[in-house]
Amino acid sequence: NLIGQSIVSVVSPESRDVFTALLGPRNKVGSSAQKEGVIGLRKDGTTFVLKIVTDYVEFFDGPAIVCCFFDITEQKKAEAMILKEKVFSDTIVESIPGTFWVIDSNGDVVRCNKNLQELLGLSLENAQRTLFNAYSFIHPDDREYARKKMETIFSQGHGYTEARILAKDGIRHFLF
Repeated sequence: NLIGQSIVSVVSPESRDVFTALLGPRNKVGSSAQKEGVIGLRKDGTTFVLKIVTDYVEFFDGPAIVCCFFDITEQKKAEAMILKEKVFSDTIVESIPGTFWVIDSNGDVVRCNKNLQELLGLSLENAQRTLFNAYSFIHPDDREYARKKMETIFSQGHGYTEARILAKDGIRHFLF
């Protein structure tokens, strides 16, 4: 029920400067802006998290700014929960005393711990930024065997294999 009210009344006093800047000087049709994290203000005085999207439009009687308000309170709560779970998951993975990795059906490592990175001589930054393939660090003589075993594991949903890996300090036997 904003009809007859100032649009600024939807925004809490501490966010009004941000909102005013979002409306800012625009004079080109199609120019738009958006901002997340603006604090909204309900009629009862409670606050909530807003995403505001604005577009400059030209009507038959002159220019206008169209504002869309989205209550993203639940989205922000979900994002906070996901972050908390990620920190928890990272803590568990890094506390494993041996090496740990997760691969996809192509053999690409999608998650690993620091122990694997150290064993292979990978820098933390390189391992996190770059997708690398598990078969690249398996001894060449064991790659085909490991690939077939992994296909079986993916098709049956369980299993194991053993293969030699090429560690930074030479060849080691490792349970894959």
